[in-house]
Amino acid sequence: MWTNSAYERVLPTPEGKEQFYNSYNSNNELLDVIAEALGEKVSNSDKTVKSVESYTSPAWAYRQADANGYKRALTEVIQLLTIRDTVK
Repeated sequence: MWTNSAYERVLPTPEGKEQFYNSYNSNNELLDVIAEALGEKVSNSDKTVKSVESYTSPAWAYRQADANGYKRALTEVIQLLTIRDTVK
């Protein structure tokens, strides 16, 4: 039923998976709003990092690395919130 390995590790029993799936489905609208808000944060982060002002700082490389990590983490959370696309 689940193809997301992150959930398979924390939901080892079929009953736990089924209970989680049912709970997830009853909260789809809420999770979609959260995922959309996080997606906007990713977009805004991209705009900030790519701005001309960001390159004037001597620490721009560190800021770039931090922004990349931030974007990667948000993207992973968005994927966890939108698992319905991976449920068969």
